[in-house]
Amino acid sequence: MILAAFGTLAASMVVLAIIGGVRGWSPVPLADMWGSIWFYLRHISGEEGIWWAQHNEHRILIARLLFWMDHGWFDGTGWPLMITNYLVVFTSFLIFTTALREQLGKDAGTLPHHLLSLTILALLFFWGQSENLLRPFQISFFLAHMLPMAALFLLHLSITNSSSRLLFPAACLAGITAAGSMANGLLTLPLMVVMAIVMQVGKQRIAILIALSLFVAALYLRGYQTPPGHTSVTDVLLSRPGELTEYVLLYLGGPIHSILGDKVVAQSAGLFLLVDTAVLTWLAAKRPLSSIRFVLLAFLFYVIASALATAGGRLDFGMGQALSSRYQTPVIMAWCALLVLHAPALAQLLAGPRNQWSIAALFLFTASLLPVQLKALDSQRERVAEHFVSALAIELGIPDERQISHIFPVMQPVLTHGKYASMENLSVFSHPLLKDIREQIGQPAPAISLAPCLGHIDTVSEIEIHPPVVRVVGWVFRPDEDVTPGALRFVNDKNHTVGYALTGFNRPDVATRVHRKAAYSGFKGYLLKEHLGAPLSVQGIDPDCTLEVVPLNMREIDLTE
Repeated sequence: MILAAFGTLAASMVVLAIIGGVRGWSPVPLADMWGSIWFYLRHISGEEGIWWAQHNEHRILIARLLFWMDHGWFDGTGWPLMITNYLVVFTSFLIFTTALREQLGKDAGTLPHHLLSLTILALLFFWGQSENLLRPFQISFFLAHMLPMAALFLLHLSITNSSSRLLFPAACLAGITAAGSMANGLLTLPLMVVMAIVMQVGKQRIAILIALSLFVAALYLRGYQTPPGHTSVTDVLLSRPGELTEYVLLYLGGPIHSILGDKVVAQSAGLFLLVDTAVLTWLAAKRPLSSIRFVLLAFLFYVIASALATAGGRLDFGMGQALSSRYQTPVIMAWCALLVLHAPALAQLLAGPRNQWSIAALFLFTASLLPVQLKALDSQRERVAEHFVSALAIELGIPDERQISHIFPVMQPVLTHGKYASMENLSVFSHPLLKDIREQIGQPAPAISLAPCLGHIDTVSEIEIHPPVVRVVGWVFRPDEDVTPGALRFVNDKNHTVGYALTGFNRPDVATRVHRKAAYSGFKGYLLKEHLGAPLSVQGIDPDCTLEVVPLNMREIDLTE
């Protein structure tokens, strides 16, 4: 009964995370994902040096290999990268549970072992890190923490299983690839050197690891340029130690803040992680240290060092950034490492004479993740619709800064990259609702069904920079099939396409007045300004429908009148 309850809870966490990924997936590149388009455009133009070029302070070679595969094999949809995100999380789970089994020794396979394994599974799929799970670009962030853990763990296996000749080369390869994930991956090989020395793996292997550390660091730093706007860890440590400490504690307590929403509690949790790591390290130095415990402690130092580096480089962006969803992935893994380090003691509590209290406490802790996890069920349709309209603005070359800010904070770079991506039909610009829309403006509209639409235009408004278009917002619905068209075009009296819009925005008012299936019948798009005041018609697309309208002006117009 107990195992079934924990199993159900952990499975629910995983299933909810997967549902959240499916509901939240957007084929539109978001934020740093535009960097993958920038990379691929330069790659196909023959600029091979782009593979090793910096992305901020990082050299994301491994992620770029995956971007290349996504663009070359899957039209840059991003969903293979999202699937890879989840697979990397599951790989981390396998590493931690294998380490847990070794930590427990004779207690492996018992009820406490299974309960702790299921708790780790629930933690690793926690929705507090949703930004990483939902964004294809964040594969680099997952790899930057799974690969170091894998490298250290493989080195441990090469020590405990000396009969296998492949484990040490595999550990070295994982250490090298970690440096090609993100900048903090450079710490992996030096940590492996320390581990090799402490564990006395032999002079030859130590020399190999030292040589690899020096070579990879030299290669990484060759031609390296400090990104503008990033502060130095040393400078911040000397000039603003209090703020640096506060940032690091918030960073390390991020998941607790997601659950409880209290910064003081989150900082207290971060402080506990630091103090506990220090105590465990001090205890490890006083007695013989197993290689698996070294792996877990080394990984904790890796996460703490990453937190310090992040604080040093990002403190000027505000203290609140320490609580960013994307930073919760390494912290969750750090808490899992602590759990595994304490597993022998926890197993005794879970199997002791009053184990029902310990089991209940562990279950309640795991269940406390559920309120955040249930947010994965929230509808993401309007969010994705905003992304698509942002891509529409880019496809049409419209400088709608307010709209484009939904997918990138600065307008001009994505307008530039988007223009060339559109020409190459890359990424979302190969989507049926967006492909070659720019070329359709001013051209004869295709013949479509004469089935009637219902609809309403709420606003016709100027865009801030005053391009030769206006923004049009409203709703449209095909009543005979009880369905909302995927897009619509505005057509003038000469049957030329003079505007385009996309649907998918939430309209509960329409759902109440017209039909429950019209809940997402809202649309947003653009119309050439010169056609205001002239006869127009609206053509729904997928499925087709037609609606004649009175001339549009800068006012609200009811299309059903």
